[in-house]
Amino acid sequence: MFGRRIEVTWLIHRKRGVIVLLDLKDGKCRSCGGQLQIVDVDDATMDAECSECGDSYRVEPNAFNDGGIKYWPEAMAAREAGEL
Repeated sequence: MFGRRIEVTWLIHRKRGVIVLLDLKDGKCRSCGGQLQIVDVDDATMDAECSECGDSYRVEPNAFNDGGIKYWPEAMAAREAGEL
């Protein structure tokens, strides 16, 4: 729309809901460099967890240099649908 290109975040359906995975170029685990997934979200924060070592971080919606328009809205939509 209007010359903008928006990338789609990987949403993997699992038995309990949806996993929102971060692209490694946007963010990775501080401890092991593994891939992060959004495991919880609210109006002001997101909880990211490493899929490899299990470390977790509470971050702001714009923590992954996306201005809060890539991961946060998708995680909020999954939460509102009861999938996150």
